[in-house]
Amino acid sequence: PSQLFLGRQLGVGAASHLAQFALSRRPYLGRTTLPPAFAMLMANQARVIEGSLVLDPFCGTGSTLLSCAARGARTVGVEIDERVLNGGDGGRGILINFETAGLPVPERLVLGDASRLDTPDVLPPLDAATGQPTPHATFDAIVTDPPYGLMEGLGTYYMPLHERLGALLRLAARRLRVGGRLVFLLPLPAS
Repeated sequence: PSQLFLGRQLGVGAASHLAQFALSRRPYLGRTTLPPAFAMLMANQARVIEGSLVLDPFCGTGSTLLSCAARGARTVGVEIDERVLNGGDGGRGILINFETAGLPVPERLVLGDASRLDTPDVLPPLDAATGQPTPHATFDAIVTDPPYGLMEGLGTYYMPLHERLGALLRLAARRLRVGGRLVFLLPLPAS
């Protein structure tokens, strides 16, 4: 063979999860909504379990948050685009997705710039057990699909990919608890 891929099984019996979160069943979608299979694999990689506190700093319409909540996580989402965060049915788009799935809504949905998440006024650190503000890094996992490429657009918040990843790594270094996991998608050239 010209190429060899090694891997390990990340999940068994995921058909019900994938059916529950199928994009065709979700009432609120965006133009770059992450497919449920990717979101589920990312939650598995992050080792999200019941009671985990999970952050998605680029939450969009909430795909990763839905998969993490389905595993029992408490979730926090940040989105820079108010139209995405508050879109859909009566300005409740992301919340409608959680309610339709029968899952607890995120503990916090913050309109803000992920590159400024270390600024206390944007998202003060939360204690993993109580959900109350604390001076310590507290997230058990950061699970996200950062914006990149043409779909991100060229608006005032555009960042070249290397800068966006640098900001994400700095955020993880400051806001993940010791032993926490950062899981994100990264585009790679086909070559």
